[in-house]
This record gives sequence, structure tokens and C-alpha cells, in this order.
Amino acid sequence: MAENTIYQSDERRVILLRLMLQSPAYRTLPTVTAYRVLSEFMLKRSVQEMKDGREKRGSYWKVTNDGKIVFTYLEAERLGISAYAFRDAIDALLERGFIRITKTGEGKHRRCTFYGIADGWRTWKPGVTVNKRKKRKAQIGFQAADV
Repeated sequence: MAENTIYQSDERRVILLRLMLQSPAYRTLPTVTAYRVLSEFMLKRSVQEMKDGREKRGSYWKVTNDGKIVFTYLEAERLGISAYAFRDAIDALLERGFIRITKTGEGKHRRCTFYGIADGWRTWKPGVTVNKRKKRKAQIGFQAADV
């Protein structure tokens, strides 16, 4: 890339840490869809430059919508990702610690799940699960009576 590259104000940039790209968690994502979904999550982040009063550090970037990121099955479908592939990609990203669920949605009631960007990928090792979807203990809704 040229040193004097000028970016338009409407261009969006995705910043991925080199450490993330070299991590075992990233390199062992099971499908191309998982990489695409992770990229979409990174696009959905909003970051803001924070000024630090100390001269050595200068400034740093902070995610401002952490825990409020929404990525629905309908959005995935518009990107050409099937519901099953999207579910598997979300599970892979959860297990490796790239994302976390901050508020569980209810698909039947059209409530969205809210996600946050996590850094569990830093300590992830093969065979270890960082996050999992929570299974519901009780059946929800109308149930047939046992006779």
C-alpha cells in the first residue's frame, strides 16, 4: 500500500490484531463461513479513539458498542449464509472465545441476540471450550399433558 494513501470518509476499516491472525484459535476455525462471520462482527464494531493523558501511551482505540452488536439470521441469509452454517459459525466463534453472548434472544418472538467482542481467543487451546450456548432447562410454551 502506498504511504500517501488517502481514504474517503465513508470507507470503513477493519482492524485485526496480528496476534489474533497468528493465534491457534483463528487458524483452526472450521469453515470459511466462520471467517466470514468473524469479519462481519469486526465490521459491526464501533471504535473510538481515546486520548490518554500520559505522553508515552498517546491514544488507544476502545470498542464503544461492545455487548450491543446484533447479527441476525436474516442478515446472514442476505449475505448468502444458510441458517445451519451461520449457527455452526457462531458456535465455533463462541467456543474459541472471539465473541460472547451478552443477551440471549428468542427467535420465535423476533428478539435479537446481542453479542460482544471477547478476547478468550488469546488463551484458547485445541480441545478447550471458552464459551458455549446455554441450553434451556425447561420447555417454554404450551406443552401437551402427560396422560
